[in-house]
Amino acid sequence: MRDITRVGLASIGVWTLVLAHGCGGSEFSSQDKTGGAGGANTGGTSTGGTSTGGTSTGGTSTGGTSTGGTSTGGTSTGGTSTGGTGGAGTGGAGAVDAGADATSDGPSDSGGDAASDAGGDAGTDGSTDAGTVGVPGKWPDSYTLYCTTGAAQSSCPASGSSVFGQDGSYTLNTPSYNAGETIVDSVTGLTWQKDDSGTTLITAAQASAYCSALTSNGGGWRLPSYLELLSLMDYGRANPALPPVGWNNPGGDYWTSSNVGGGAGRWAIPSGQGNPIRAQLTDLKRARCVKGPQFSGSYVVSANTARDTKTGLEWAIGKDASSSLNWTSAFNYCENVMDGFDGRNDWRLPSIKELLTIVDTGSTGTAVIDFAVFGATSTAQPYWTSTIYTAVGNHAFQVIFNASAPLVSYGGPVLSQGLANVRCVRGG
Repeated sequence: MRDITRVGLASIGVWTLVLAHGCGGSEFSSQDKTGGAGGANTGGTSTGGTSTGGTSTGGTSTGGTSTGGTSTGGTSTGGTSTGGTGGAGTGGAGAVDAGADATSDGPSDSGGDAASDAGGDAGTDGSTDAGTVGVPGKWPDSYTLYCTTGAAQSSCPASGSSVFGQDGSYTLNTPSYNAGETIVDSVTGLTWQKDDSGTTLITAAQASAYCSALTSNGGGWRLPSYLELLSLMDYGRANPALPPVGWNNPGGDYWTSSNVGGGAGRWAIPSGQGNPIRAQLTDLKRARCVKGPQFSGSYVVSANTARDTKTGLEWAIGKDASSSLNWTSAFNYCENVMDGFDGRNDWRLPSIKELLTIVDTGSTGTAVIDFAVFGATSTAQPYWTSTIYTAVGNHAFQVIFNASAPLVSYGGPVLSQGLANVRCVRGG
C-alpha cells in the first residue's frame, strides 16, 4: 500500500496530496502546444509472429459505448476481481488482442501458485530491484505520424481542423535508439535485450529467473515492469508494435514483473498491438529483459491536477467532460474548452501510451484507477485516446478502467463509434 502524506498550508487553506511509491523523479516543466501538420508514416509494419502458448480464457472487449454511470470515487478496497469476460461495451469491433495466447483479459486465477513467483511485485509500476534511481520525468512518445480523417488514414491535419490533436499531431520526447548488441532508449535511458527468451514459451516465474540469470553485456538484467515495457511500445506500428530498430524475434506476448492486484496473476503486453492484458502465472509467454534506471516518483495532487513525477504528465482532475462525447468533440474539449484551466492552455487528448500510464496495475478492487488521486472515474464506459489503430486506419483506441474488462478496445469507425469519456493531459 502506498503512503499518503498530506501537506497543509493552513494560512491559505491549500492541501496537497502526495502519493509516494518510489523515490526520485524530476520537476515538471511547462510545455506549450507545438503540434502541427505531420506527414504520413512511410515505414512498413513488421510481420513478427505471435506466441501460441497460454491458458487464460478471459473475454475480449466488444468495443462500443456502455451506458453505465461513473464511479463516485473512494479508494477501492475489494479483493481481486473474480470475473473474467466482461466486455467494455456492447457494440463495435473487438479488442485489439490478436495473439493466440493473448486472449487472457479477464482477471487471473486465484490459485496458490502466486507465492511461488519471487520475481513479482506488489507495486504500482512493478519495480523490485534494489538500487532504484529516478529517471528523468519524461515519457517517450511513439513514432506515430498516422492520423485519420475519420474515414481513412491520412496525413495529420493542421491546427484548426475538427480532428486536430491526434497522437500524430504532437511529437513529444520521441526517442532515438542506439542499436548494437543491445538497444538503448534515449528518453528513458533503459537498455533492452535485443534477443528475447526465444520461441520456447515460459511461465511468469521462469521469465523472472531467465532475466536474473542473464550475464550478457555485463549482466544486471531484470524482467521489465508494466511501465517499463509500456514505455517501449510504438502505437504507430502494429505486428509488432515496437520501434523498428533491429529486434531479434519481435513477435509474441511479453511478461512484465507487475502483479495483477492480489498477486494471483501478472500483467503482460502482446507485441502485436501493445495492449496490456492480465495473465495467469502459469500462462506461457516470452521475456525481453531490461536494465538501467527504474521508473520512480509520485503523484503530486493539487485542487485541479495530478502531476506524475515518473512521466512528467499532468492530468486534469475533476474536469472530465460532463457528458460522454464523440471523438471530434473530445478533441474540441481538450484543445479548446479546457484552455485556461489551471492557468494552462496546452491541454490535449491523451494518446493511448499516455492514458495507459495511469492504470493502477496493483489495484485489488473493481477499478484499475486510483480514486484517491484521480477522483470520480467511470468504470462502465471507456475513455477516448488520440491514437488511431493503424491496422484499421479509422478506429481509435479506448481504455476502460474496469478490473473485469479488457483494458483496451478500438470500437468501430470513429465518426460513428458513439460516445466515450474524456480526461485531458498536458506535459510529458
